[in-house]
Amino acid sequence: MIKRIFVALVIVTITGCAKPVSYTLSGRYMLLRPVVIVVPPVEWGPGVETKREGVDELLRTIVIEKLKSLNYDARTFEDAAAGAGPSVRKDPEGMPPHELARTLKSDGVLYMEITEWDEKLFVTYASLRVGVNFELYSATGEMLWRAGYRTKESDLRLDKPTMELAVIKTFEPRLQRLVDLVFATLPSGPERTGEKRFFDWLP
Repeated sequence: MIKRIFVALVIVTITGCAKPVSYTLSGRYMLLRPVVIVVPPVEWGPGVETKREGVDELLRTIVIEKLKSLNYDARTFEDAAAGAGPSVRKDPEGMPPHELARTLKSDGVLYMEITEWDEKLFVTYASLRVGVNFELYSATGEMLWRAGYRTKESDLRLDKPTMELAVIKTFEPRLQRLVDLVFATLPSGPERTGEKRFFDWLP
């Protein structure tokens, strides 16, 4: 009986709690589809009690790379502001999307908010619950795409150090899976002509 319970626990902890991605896509998306997208710093939602240092910037890095793989020219706010001259505000918070896009000469702005971040660590069990919201606006301020996702992943380990390494210390693969799921609902950007991508260089 104990063995059966143990097997059941392993199955539950491996599979986690997967849910479908909730999203909305504007009917005018293909008409207003952006090419250059500015990504401001990730915000932490007011309901998040524990803000894990570095997670917000890690999430933004993963998202920018994902956008690039979808043929978008994605840039951080800092990089875009540096190229726009000294008159650009250093803090994008509070600027309307259309004003921010116009100032930074971009076609769109992607905002992200971590709405949930909950780490639980027990003697032989650890879990991470995370929720993120995404909002993509055009240079005219029109919302083009909105998506949200909440997920929980857990691990069962026999010793605490291994468990901490597997769950608490390895945020990147979990955030990468979340981003891959969410951005499967976003149409790809336009093909860029005259620019070879990595696979084009292979023999």
